[in-house]
Amino acid sequence: MGNEEDDQEDRVEPEFVPQCLSSHLRTCTIQDNGGLQSEFMLAKYILKNAKFLQTMTFSSEIEQHELERKFSSCPKASAKCQLLVINNII
Repeated sequence: MGNEEDDQEDRVEPEFVPQCLSSHLRTCTIQDNGGLQSEFMLAKYILKNAKFLQTMTFSSEIEQHELERKFSSCPKASAKCQLLVINNII
């Protein structure tokens, strides 16, 4: 669990992608609990490196069309990946 200050730190992607991520991950769900950039960065990293990913679900309080816009420019390692963006505002 991070806070806004932690989220502002410079983050660097790992040089090594774990095999379980690149070769085995099929589904992934990320629940963004505060609109922090770190959750979005994690989702982008997974999309970029998970070669066999079939479904990525990203749930956030951010408006759905804004999330879809942010994700539209993300490269995907898996051409078959379906990205589901869910707005979880109650």
